[in-house]
Amino acid sequence: MKFPEFIMIMLLIFLSTSILGQENKNDEKIEQKKHSVGLAAGFTTGLGLSYRYLPKKLGIQTTFLILPNNYYSSFGATVLFKVIQRQNSWFYLYQSNLYSTYRTSGFNCGCPYYEWFNGIGFGTEIFLGRHFGLNFMGGAGFYENFDEFTVTGETGVYYKF
Repeated sequence: MKFPEFIMIMLLIFLSTSILGQENKNDEKIEQKKHSVGLAAGFTTGLGLSYRYLPKKLGIQTTFLILPNNYYSSFGATVLFKVIQRQNSWFYLYQSNLYSTYRTSGFNCGCPYYEWFNGIGFGTEIFLGRHFGLNFMGGAGFYENFDEFTVTGETGVYYKF
């Protein structure tokens, strides 16, 4: 395992442990916004604009980016399952899928090329005020049409409404 991957895994473990160690001593209901829009970047969830819908415990996230001049597109779909909800954060499990296309550059070829990516892991979202959230995800991923299996990392910033 490479050193940067090790650091990312340890950071995610320590971050999730501190969240899991917190208790909600109030019996008051925690208000959760159902919709979120923002920017996301991830190896298995996608790159670009992102939308989340999380009504209760089970939700979805879609991410997409289209760059016509560079012949690149990225379409991601992720299922989220909320495990723990706190006043200022929540912890969840995810399963992600990404379809990415681009054109290769070569002597006689501008050939289209596509790749599938798939990931599974855990994540946390830390609330930055009432309407903003910072998201971190990590786990295992299948890369380049399921040819390579390795550690994955995802992140995002969301506006909640």
